[in-house]
Amino acid sequence: MTVPRRALLGALLALFAFPLLAADPWDAPPFSADPKALVAAANAVSAGKADLLLLLDESAHSVEADGRIRTRSHLVYRVVTAKGVEMLDSTSASWQPWYDERPEIRARVVGADGSVHTLDPKAVTEASAEYERSIFSDDRILHAPLPGVAAGSVVEIVTEELGKSVIPGAGQSSIFSFASSIPEERMRLTLEGPAGSFAPHIVNKAGIEPRTVEKEGRRQIIFERGHADAIDFDEDHLASDELPYPYVAFSTGTTWADLARGYAEIVDRQIAAADVREIAAAATRGATKREEIVDRLLAHVEANVHYAGVEVGDGSIVPRVPTGVLKNKYGDCKDKATLLVALLRAAGLPAHVALLFAGHNFDVLNELPAMNRFNHAIVVVGGERRRASSRSRPGRPAKRHRCAATAPRARPTSTRRGWRSTRSRTTWPAPSTSSPSPIRATCRSPSR
Repeated sequence: MTVPRRALLGALLALFAFPLLAADPWDAPPFSADPKALVAAANAVSAGKADLLLLLDESAHSVEADGRIRTRSHLVYRVVTAKGVEMLDSTSASWQPWYDERPEIRARVVGADGSVHTLDPKAVTEASAEYERSIFSDDRILHAPLPGVAAGSVVEIVTEELGKSVIPGAGQSSIFSFASSIPEERMRLTLEGPAGSFAPHIVNKAGIEPRTVEKEGRRQIIFERGHADAIDFDEDHLASDELPYPYVAFSTGTTWADLARGYAEIVDRQIAAADVREIAAAATRGATKREEIVDRLLAHVEANVHYAGVEVGDGSIVPRVPTGVLKNKYGDCKDKATLLVALLRAAGLPAHVALLFAGHNFDVLNELPAMNRFNHAIVVVGGERRRASSRSRPGRPAKRHRCAATAPRARPTSTRRGWRSTRSRTTWPAPSTSSPSPIRATCRSPSR
C-alpha cells in the first residue's frame, strides 16, 4: 500500500512534537495553533530593538528505512517593524533533482488582527538555482512570496526535504546553531533513526544536554534551548572548528574509511574506462625525475582542458572518463583531477584524488564523516598526509565538487543559515606509508 506523502509528513511532524520546555502556541503541530492566541503570545515576547523575532527554530532529521534522510524545518517569526517585512517577504528552498526529491514548502501569515493568509501553491515558482558562465547545472530552486506580511504579523513556514546518500554510508552532515543575529525564543534539533542502530556522530558545542526518546522502534535525540539574545557576528579568523555562537554539528555517515573507499571506487572505475598510456608517454618523453614528470603531465592538463563544470545528474559528484575530458577539452575540478591521476598512474607514479572543503566557512570536522561538506577535488602524488592549499571558488555549496582542478602532491584520500567565515583546508586522512615526499602541483582556477 502506498501512503500519501502528505500523510507521511503529518506523521513525521506529529512524531517530533514533544517539547521539553513549557509549551507555547508555536510548540503545537505546524499550523494548528489558534491564530489569535498565537499573535497574543507572540506580542507578549519582547523583541527589544530587533526587526524580527524568531519564536521557534526547529529542525528535524530522520533516517528512513531505505537510508534516505528526511529533513523538516519549522520556523515561526514575529515581524516587528517595516524593515522586518523586507527581511521576510518571501521563502525559498533549493535542491538537486538526482539527489533530492522536490522540496515541499507550506506557510501561513497571521495578521495582527488574527486574520490568516495561506501560501498559495500556485505562487511557488521553480527555476534554475543559479547562473554562472562556466557552470552548467540542473540545480533547482523554489521561491514564493509570503502573503499578508506586515509589521505585527506572525509568519509560520514548514519546509520538508528528502534526499539520499551520494554513496553508501555517506549520510548527511549538518550544523544547527542555538543563537543567531536576531533574538530567538525556542530552538530545537531532533535527530531520529532506528532504535537498535541509530548512533549519529555528534559534536556538541552548545552546552545542551540532549534527551533520548525511544518509541515504536525509533530513537530520537533531542537538543532544546529556550531564549537566546541576538549575537553580533563580529569575530573573524576563528579556528576552523569554531563558530562565534553555540552549535551542534552532526553526521549520519559511517566512517571516513568507508567514504574514502566508496569514492575511490568511483574514481577508479572512471579511470579504468580510459587508456591514456600513449598520451602520458608522449607528454613525459625524456623526463626521468619525478618532479619533472608531474610538471609535464600537469602542464598537459592545463594546456588541453579549460574549466567548465557540467554538473547535471550525478555529474555533480562522479568525474567524467578521462579520455572524454580530453576530447571535450573541458572539465571541472574532479574531472581534471581524475584525468591527472590517470596520467600519473600511466607514467608509473601512484596518485589519488582527494576531496576537501575549499573556502572560508566552517571546516569539515574529523569527527563527522559525510560527503556533503566537500566542494573541491585535488590530486595527491605519493603517500604522505599533506594539507594542500587550493585555488577554488570559496563559498560554493558543499554538495558538489566545483572549482578549477588542483593537483597537489600528497595522498588523497550540503544547512541552515550562513555562518561567519573561518579557515577551511581539510583533506581526508591518508595511511602511513614509506612513499617519497609528496609533490605539489596546482591547476589554477579561472579568473573571476
